[in-house]
Amino acid sequence: MSPAASQPSKLAVVGAGSAGLASLFHARRQLPDWEITCFDRGERISGAWGDPHSGFVSTSTKYATQFSCYRKFDAIPEAGGDQERADFFRDDEYGRYLRSFAEDCELTDAIRFSTPVERVEPAGSGWQLTLGGASPRKERFDALILATGLAERPREIRCPVPQLLALDEDRPVREQTVVVLGGGESAVDMANRLAAPELGNRVYLSLRSGIRVSPRYHPIRGVPSDFLRTRLMLSIHRDVRTAVGQKFVEARIHHQELFERLTGRRRPDADEAPTVTERRKAWAAKLTHRAKDDLFSVYHNKSDDFLDAIAEKRLTVVGPPLDESYRSFADFDDGEALEVRPDLLVPTIGFTSALAELSGGALRPRDFYWGCVHPKHESLFLVGFARPILGNIPSISEMQARYVAGLLAGFSRLYTAAKS
Repeated sequence: MSPAASQPSKLAVVGAGSAGLASLFHARRQLPDWEITCFDRGERISGAWGDPHSGFVSTSTKYATQFSCYRKFDAIPEAGGDQERADFFRDDEYGRYLRSFAEDCELTDAIRFSTPVERVEPAGSGWQLTLGGASPRKERFDALILATGLAERPREIRCPVPQLLALDEDRPVREQTVVVLGGGESAVDMANRLAAPELGNRVYLSLRSGIRVSPRYHPIRGVPSDFLRTRLMLSIHRDVRTAVGQKFVEARIHHQELFERLTGRRRPDADEAPTVTERRKAWAAKLTHRAKDDLFSVYHNKSDDFLDAIAEKRLTVVGPPLDESYRSFADFDDGEALEVRPDLLVPTIGFTSALAELSGGALRPRDFYWGCVHPKHESLFLVGFARPILGNIPSISEMQARYVAGLLAGFSRLYTAAKS
């Protein structure tokens, strides 16, 4: 055997967030003879949600978000509901969980921090990486897992109004007129933060349709909603899933006060501000009624705090922009033109990946089968780029990571449809 043949195969993992760590974990266990290296541009492990703004609360519970291979949170929450939201990751707790995962599973020795990957390109049957940082260089690998994620940077739009893509807690936006575009969890979170009373902003949330919103805790059982919601959705045939889910949400909205009284979970201040409570209920019903018919199956907003800002009139809901000036919007109720002159526009209408830029335009997320396997490059994989219908991104990332590692190890099979 020649010296070259005795060299171990090399695998590169790009990104040390939740998807990258899951990939590193399963690859090291299924590929013990491989040389595996993970590259990350940051100085420490954080991921997309590991170092968020103060007051951050995850929309899925710790129990559902943790990796199956690293369960730190074993207890199923008791009925009654923790009003301090201890069932959810708060502030930087998820980042601390990821760092604990890497340390306890002895992954950190394989991570090269402060080493950005600036370019990936085919090199024979493998891949060449152009690495930046303190020691710029090029390295060749036999296989490559890209785990930089879809939420790498907000998608910008063409607009004459100055755009705000991220909030800086050290330099808060004050006394400004701001329009937030989009109805996803990132959008309503940004709108709610900008509408904080102490900032004095005039904030508008621009929606093309309604939003189905669920509370983090179930109003009857008192347990986190993601337990019951996921079980409910998975147990119902997809053809009737939307109709059943819609009826459930409507019943929860209309009978919220009754449910809370019967279970002793009524908010202490609810009876002191009945007008605000009624406005919150009315807007929850209105947004749900205006949601698209098929939206329940693919999208369900669990960040319900923004409804308080609407009820307290700190946040105004409008319809979509009527032209490219982004100064004229449809009234959400009657569609009539409504003039708004924003100082800032927040385009939270999705995220964009740097995959095309990283590959010189050769690779796009949509080209990958099942969100992780490329039909032409058998040594290239994505992990963490999937948009889940039910479940959450870290859990799906772990399933992808285990599958990809199994493919490289020969334990898993590649479906022939992936090559067609």
